[in-house]
Order: sequence, then C-alpha cells, then structure tokens
Amino acid sequence: MNKLNIGCGKNWANLSDFDGIDVIDFGQKYVWNIEETPWMQIKDNSYNELRAWNTLEHIHQDKVVQVMNECYRILKLNGKFNIKVPRFPHINSVKDPTHYSYWVPETFTDYFIEKDVNFDYGIKKWSIEKMDLDETCVVVCLYKGGDC
Repeated sequence: MNKLNIGCGKNWANLSDFDGIDVIDFGQKYVWNIEETPWMQIKDNSYNELRAWNTLEHIHQDKVVQVMNECYRILKLNGKFNIKVPRFPHINSVKDPTHYSYWVPETFTDYFIEKDVNFDYGIKKWSIEKMDLDETCVVVCLYKGGDC
C-alpha cells in the first residue's frame, strides 16, 4: 500500500511504511514546498493513505485550499487522509510563530466535506470517517469518495 507522510520532518523514518515529503531534505523521498502546487513529482491517484500530523497549520491561510485540493488529487479513490492540527483558540494553535492557519472542527465539517452549502471556493469535497476532538487538537480522517 502506498502511503505519504506530508510534512514528515526529520524523524520521517519512524514511519517506515510511508514515503515522506517536506521542504527540508531529511533524506525522505520528496523534497518540496507543499504550498507550491501542483506537486510535480507525484501523479494523480498515487497514494492509498495520506498523513498530515502537525503540518497543515504551517500552511499560509491563502494556500490551504490549494494544498487540500492537491492532497485530493494524489489520493486514490477510497483513500484516507489522516490529519491532526492544533485546535483554535488553544494556546498551541497560536504560540508558534510558524503557524499561519488556524483550524476548528467546523473548518472540516463546513468547508471540506460533501454537504449542501451555499458557497463554493473551488474546494474538493471529501467524506468524513471520524473526528476526535479535545481542547488542544482536532484529529480527523477524511476519505476520497466511496465507502471508507
């Protein structure tokens, strides 16, 4: 199964069954700034699973939709996208000067999942398998179409 750890960081090898992508070269498979879309080295429908833990908050707010759409592009049908982000307004979401976007559960439920809303910003619509919340973070599993 093909898996990609987005924003893998220096400890990318701890998830040995995942390819890694990060802006800094730590020896992972892809060295790329994920805000620069499309990710030229990765073909459509290449991965069964994506993981972005403590990564998406480092994306500039005006690039979030493009990055999420790029994840949609490279994920296979029925593939999973596991995300963990700090939950705004917890201190962990704002204390780090490299955090450029802020996330609440409604970011996913109101904008990124398939539902009848009266706005469309070119966002690819995901389905949601589950969401776990606490005061510090949002952990969500999205999937691309079909049954999860």
